[in-house]
Amino acid sequence: MKKSIGGFTLAELLTVIAIIWILVVGASRINFNPQIDKQKSLEFSNGLFTTIENIRNDSLYGKWVGTGWTIHPNYWVIELGTGSTFQVKYSTWGALQLDTWNSYTFPPYWVISSLKCNNLSNNLPESHTWAKIIIAGSQLSLSGCSNTSHKTLEIWTRFKAFTGSILLNTVTWVIERK
Repeated sequence: MKKSIGGFTLAELLTVIAIIWILVVGASRINFNPQIDKQKSLEFSNGLFTTIENIRNDSLYGKWVGTGWTIHPNYWVIELGTGSTFQVKYSTWGALQLDTWNSYTFPPYWVISSLKCNNLSNNLPESHTWAKIIIAGSQLSLSGCSNTSHKTLEIWTRFKAFTGSILLNTVTWVIERK
């Protein structure tokens, strides 16, 4: 008796190759860019949020800065502007100095799209192109808002088509992401 050698027919092999080809072509057409852009938008907004929160905490705790912790700032100033302007400065003995330990440069497409000062009573926002957050020990104030009754600053960030928002309340010291 002859033994038959088992194997696949040519039609079965071509069918399997065609199925694999269809799966590869279909998977290559999935566009992951919107998910990646949304993640980068969150990364930018969270980074800005964390920076402001860390400076607020350092000021509250009276933390020293620099190599070997040699500088004790009297107050901190966070300068924000629409576009890609973001600087942190601190003051020792009355002179503002750029915080060289925290230098911020935005990568391409990452911008602060708007800054809005809000009044707590009527919540009518007022848009600005720049604002300063001044933190001195346990006091927090805003500069750049035309009305002194404005108590919150809303910072809108954008990466390509995705936006994020950070709200800073000068009364309660709460910083929150929206």
